[in-house]
Amino acid sequence: MAITKSVGMRPMREETIAGNIERYKLVPPQGFAYNPMRLNIGSIAKSPFDHDVLVSPDYVVFACDESKLLPSYLHHLRHSQKWVSHFELAGNGGVRVRIYYDDLGRFTFALPPIDVQARLVQLLDAASQEIAVLTRYADALRAQKRGLMQKLLTGQWRLPIPKQAQEIASV
Repeated sequence: MAITKSVGMRPMREETIAGNIERYKLVPPQGFAYNPMRLNIGSIAKSPFDHDVLVSPDYVVFACDESKLLPSYLHHLRHSQKWVSHFELAGNGGVRVRIYYDDLGRFTFALPPIDVQARLVQLLDAASQEIAVLTRYADALRAQKRGLMQKLLTGQWRLPIPKQAQEIASV
């Protein structure tokens, strides 16, 4: 698997898979993986799979102690401004900033009890689903508007001119 900010975990392009995958790392279900050279731009993902998957040996892989931290809570937390601010300042390097696991470990956040985390995850999951539905709806409306404008601007469709407007235009 590869990690991208926009998609999360996705199948790696075949041409980028090494001939020998012995050094590849296992990511367990609900585990996280990130590329230390790209964490500062948000390339980290929680595995959505119900089985182990492989990632490049360049990735850092970790899992939550689910008696203290729900993976889904951490998943939502990584979208927070506090997370973004921390990783803008963390890391080493000039052009390519490398963020080590220790940098990740220095991130501090409120850790409510598991039952509160579960309720927050439920709420945030519902909000995320609603945002996804509304985003698809807005995209469909934009596409429809483009199509309508194209038909009108090319003259393919004509709108009837109301009688009042015809009378005003002839004056």
